[in-house]
Amino acid sequence: MMRRLFTGLRHAISLHLRPLDRLLLVILASKTRSWRSALLLVQPDTLLRWHCEGVRLVWKVRSRAATRTPRVPAEAIALIVEMARENRLWGAARIRAELLTLGIHVSKGTILKHRRRGRPPCRNGQTWATFRHNHAADVWACDFIQVTVLCFRSLFAFIIVEHASRWLAHVGVTRRPTDAWAAQQLREATPFGTAPRVLILDNDATFGPQFERVAAVSNIELRATLYQPPAYAAYFNDERPHQGINQAIPAGNGGQSNRQQSGRLDRLAVLGGLHHAYSVRSVRGVRSIMLLP
Repeated sequence: MMRRLFTGLRHAISLHLRPLDRLLLVILASKTRSWRSALLLVQPDTLLRWHCEGVRLVWKVRSRAATRTPRVPAEAIALIVEMARENRLWGAARIRAELLTLGIHVSKGTILKHRRRGRPPCRNGQTWATFRHNHAADVWACDFIQVTVLCFRSLFAFIIVEHASRWLAHVGVTRRPTDAWAAQQLREATPFGTAPRVLILDNDATFGPQFERVAAVSNIELRATLYQPPAYAAYFNDERPHQGINQAIPAGNGGQSNRQQSGRLDRLAVLGGLHHAYSVRSVRGVRSIMLLP
């Protein structure tokens, strides 16, 4: 009987089944033990998949929240997006730590969900890691290291290192480093055209005209580091929460807050905007968690 029923259904309806047709097949299959042999219209695995989708739909409706009021306030979501936009180096854990200092308690999953709005989509092309991997072999770095010997006399070691393999290309030691001596060390470190394309060095006055002349002859581009870059220690000790000490601040003038704060949000750019420090300034008459400027 079941075989005749399914054979008739196969000729009566098209292969584009509606949800009601699928439900009917599921009910009919549950009424007989030999439905696998009688089923000619659809595959058994397809019928089982429909059944699983129905169970999933039922539990989705049952587990739906009774209220549609968002659990996270809109002000907190806006602050998450703002922090993600202003601090490109911050991950979800770092943003959560900063929110804790302002008295806002949200989960890491909530931050991962909303911070995408503050980060632009990834551009097509190679990443910085790929670029560094591809060009590290063409980049060397050099520097002087001061060493004190047994008789309390100072020696200066000139070291050149290849970035890709960390290969120690050259080591020279002297008591009185000069421009001519440093130029000779660079000449010895790059024999037979084994020179890098870029050489990173600091702003030491020892790297003078003779050193630059040897680099130019060898087609080496000199790249000096920044002179007196902005200090990071004050922000590190006084403003930044640390995960290793339970999101507290080393200086002790902040850290986690156990209550919501109300007021106007103040931002302080750190290291030219690479990081930001946030604080709440009390304002009378403010009822929300945070009043964004």
